Amino acid sequence: MKIRKGIGAFCINWAFKKCGHLRIDTHGDNVVMQNLLKKLGFTRCGTIYVEEDDYPRIAFEKIRD
Repeated sequence: MKIRKGIGAFCINWAFKKCGHLRIDTHGDNVVMQNLLKKLGFTRCGTIYVEEDDYPRIAFEKIRD
């Protein structure tokens, strides 16, 4: 499988342009996603706990000015 760089950023930026307010969560061990979100201007806003999952997720948020 060939890795396509930039697709995740493209999709997130597209959604943000449409909505202007996004919240995204990811697992604590997904450092690549955390770094991408920080690079795109998201800030950490909390921790999410899902009943079916034993792993807490880190929540990020970005709001259009």
